[in-house]
Amino acid sequence: SQRLGFAWAGMASATLALAVIVDLSLLPFALAVEGLVLMLLARRYAGFGLFAQSLTAAGLSVWQTADLLLPLAAAAAPSLAGQTVYAADLPALRDVAIILALPALPLVAMAWFCPPGRDRRWRVALSAAAAVAVATLGYVAVKTLFGIEGPVEFVQRGFFERAIITQSLFALGAAAFWTGSRVRQDAIIRAGLILTAAALARLIWFDLLVFNPMLVAQDVGRWPLLNGLLPAYGLPILWLAAFQRLRLPELMRLVPVAKALSLALILVLALALVRQAFHGGLIIAGAVGTAELYTYSAVALATAVGFLLWGVVRNDQMVRMASLGLMLAAIAKVFLYDASALIGLWRIAAFAGLGICLLGISWLYGRYVFGDRKEPPSEARETDGAVVPSAD
Repeated sequence: SQRLGFAWAGMASATLALAVIVDLSLLPFALAVEGLVLMLLARRYAGFGLFAQSLTAAGLSVWQTADLLLPLAAAAAPSLAGQTVYAADLPALRDVAIILALPALPLVAMAWFCPPGRDRRWRVALSAAAAVAVATLGYVAVKTLFGIEGPVEFVQRGFFERAIITQSLFALGAAAFWTGSRVRQDAIIRAGLILTAAALARLIWFDLLVFNPMLVAQDVGRWPLLNGLLPAYGLPILWLAAFQRLRLPELMRLVPVAKALSLALILVLALALVRQAFHGGLIIAGAVGTAELYTYSAVALATAVGFLLWGVVRNDQMVRMASLGLMLAAIAKVFLYDASALIGLWRIAAFAGLGICLLGISWLYGRYVFGDRKEPPSEARETDGAVVPSAD
């Protein structure tokens, strides 16, 4: 209609005026504010296409960040293949804050004030764009703070830098979950899912695989126990437990995955702490001695027993089966590898002690892992087509 055409013409004129008047670095923010104003008007007035115009302004705002976002993504992409990204490879922190992160504020407000009855995917898209902008700002801020410019500095500070980035993403995700559940905004919860997914992806790909300090030279700290391994691998266990306690429908389907990842992190943390206790900050360096070798076996056995007790207390079959797998692996290592270094009475004593331990452990597994597989008692049994009461 003519009225709708005038509305679109007015929006286009306002957008062109912003492009001429506003500084280029502030244009994404100005366009996002324009989208917010149109979104507020769309809540009050219908029939002018204001909602579509507000989304158009938001899209233009995101498009204006491409000149910064695409080079930043290209600079960070080599890290996926194991290459180190240095602070000098990234855009200036001020540019990221103004061009990319500042528009996130009106985008979040647009998701908040989205008119009722509209497709919630628009809320999710706006919140996701804001979440990506905030996460990118945090990434560049930490990179700038640590100022790693070469391989030597990467060995000294790279592990701590990466841990802070990952834990910051977890913290932002937790804040979004808590806020979204309190104000009952599904879009904010979805933004939390995006941030948490990014944190988990970093944790699995970088911290556990590509840049694992047991595979790539990085200083994790010289003090036993009180070092960078605890926040890097211990805090995610607490984050995952906290997310499960939120009981959000969007998270409940991921509970088995979170539980499996927590078990893996506990084992990796325990073994890495043993390695650090014997080798100091650089846990990639140095040969494995006899005492260290036996300590790995003892820690693995103790972790398996801990998993079993956890599974018994929480009545969790998955954890109990994980303890069984770890126990079998640890026992196989003791029999096939550790015992080969013992001779004479030491070997006899080791096998005798292990046998006594296995008797107790077998009773526990028989009682709590396989004992709950009994068939439930039936009140009646069927014989030749007739139902006959069972004799108890």
